[in-house]
Amino acid sequence: MIGRARPRVTACDVGYELMDLAETGGECYRADSMEAFFDAHAGAHIDFVEQDLFAAFEESAKAGRTVAGYVSLRFTRRSSALLAMQRWDVTCSVEVALLKGIEGNAEVLNTLELAALQRGGTIHWGQRNGTDAAAVAASYPELERWRKRLTEIIGDGRPGTFDNDFCSARGLEPQP
Repeated sequence: MIGRARPRVTACDVGYELMDLAETGGECYRADSMEAFFDAHAGAHIDFVEQDLFAAFEESAKAGRTVAGYVSLRFTRRSSALLAMQRWDVTCSVEVALLKGIEGNAEVLNTLELAALQRGGTIHWGQRNGTDAAAVAASYPELERWRKRLTEIIGDGRPGTFDNDFCSARGLEPQP
């Protein structure tokens, strides 16, 4: 049905642009966000919110900057996917979405991403994600299995199959 209403095209872009059936060109996304995932039984999500999130907001306020957006906590089960952010039996995700265009947003979100990683959290693949290969390796114990499975899938596949700057920077591709 969708295929009849929308012409078939080949495209390369970020996920939300490809899946935006209304073709808004990204105009409906007026937030800059990050999401971190924690083992809910260990309690790091509570420390993250109480000690890191609130502190980042307070530091921004002391600098005379507004923080406008929302914070959401969700609890999910473990996923069996090798690179799932939901790595624990009970996973708590903490999403922080700030209105785009407000001075200081990048600093707040970068601070929170670093704090989440220091507390053993994983960072959402599809939101703000500045992790490097070392952080990904520390966050994903199944990374080597992922690389082996990817090698099985692509074999000596076409150059560029599953190959992009994002994956390369995070060490997600098979290692030589």
